[in-house]
Amino acid sequence: MRICIVIPYNVVESHHGNAIRVMNLIQFLSRRHKLTVLMYDLFNKRRGLKSQKIDSYFLSVDLWITFASFFSKNFLKASSFDLLSSTFPPSYKFKSTLNKILEKNNIDILQCENAWTVSNSITPARNKGIPVIATLHDVLSERVPQLCKSLNTPQIIAKKLISKTKDFELKAINQTDMNACVSEEDIKTFTSLGCDPQKFIVIPNGVDTKLFRPMYKNHDLLRKLKLLDANPIILFAGSDMYQNRIAVNEIITKILPNLIKTSKDAKILIIGTIGKYLNKLLQKVPSISKYLISIGYVKEILPYYSISDVVILPLNFGTGTKLKMLEAMAAGKAIISTNIGAKGIKQIVEKSVIIEDNLQYYYRHIKGITENEEYKTELEKKSRTTALQYDWRNIAVMYDKLYRKIT
Repeated sequence: MRICIVIPYNVVESHHGNAIRVMNLIQFLSRRHKLTVLMYDLFNKRRGLKSQKIDSYFLSVDLWITFASFFSKNFLKASSFDLLSSTFPPSYKFKSTLNKILEKNNIDILQCENAWTVSNSITPARNKGIPVIATLHDVLSERVPQLCKSLNTPQIIAKKLISKTKDFELKAINQTDMNACVSEEDIKTFTSLGCDPQKFIVIPNGVDTKLFRPMYKNHDLLRKLKLLDANPIILFAGSDMYQNRIAVNEIITKILPNLIKTSKDAKILIIGTIGKYLNKLLQKVPSISKYLISIGYVKEILPYYSISDVVILPLNFGTGTKLKMLEAMAAGKAIISTNIGAKGIKQIVEKSVIIEDNLQYYYRHIKGITENEEYKTELEKKSRTTALQYDWRNIAVMYDKLYRKIT
């Protein structure tokens, strides 16, 4: 089939979870379908997809939206970029470009990544009789209140943003032909908000289990990082998003103090763009830098998984399902997570992942894992086995069924 996918960020430039999910998805879908991708983002994020199988277009968001969002975030402490880009066309070229794509490529299905893209995409598709589906990565009306809280948005502004987001989200969902949610939990939430349950299907997040796989410990990397004597090595990975900033703060205040009481040689690796935030914290509290190592963004995270004894997901904020959970499981790691970290797949992963919401008890679980090799090996095998269910090849088949259903 010929599919047009509209994406509200540049999947080449972004490192956050949703962008990584979409990048993986389109790579696997392109093996089975002819894809055209339309992305829009800030003007400095212009790189397109390098693939002969995928036609890609990029539009810069109009400057007035960028400036209005900058003003809103810095002076009103409110995140309004996505809502502005959805209430108004993100670019003056958006509808003309989308119309051109639909006509030129004889598109069979329009796929909107996230509800934000629906309002400006629906009319061109409807005018040409093209069915529209939306992939809902999370519940926006749940995420926006968390974002407002993290930014300390004034209550009167937060209340308005949350209300507008909820109204927008419900309208967008009701306009599509079908919606793919990443979990049953999200479907229940949308249904409680008044949406038709018949318009939803679960297509979970996925992982490339051939790329993310168990590896032997990388001793060269251990030497490079001067970690040959470290025991245990704990890993947390994430982009510079509000939920990961909160997690890093709680690693420092709730996990680390108890951990170093029992494991003086313990090291915690922080992987990803969240490392920039950690570096600022370490400047204020340099005494803990001997225990926390900021790695920053890496192109290949698998070598870092190989040297870690335990992966932690101490998330108490955030929505949707977490790619970092699936990647760590595919890499065959022993994992400790909160319920939020396992959201959407908890019932499946709880037999292979330790679920613990009290972060002050993480040191007990870490000690139990690292001092019992048989228990550690059992957790690692169960993680890998569970992750195989979520391979992107299986997820792509689910989209095939959805495409056939609506056409």
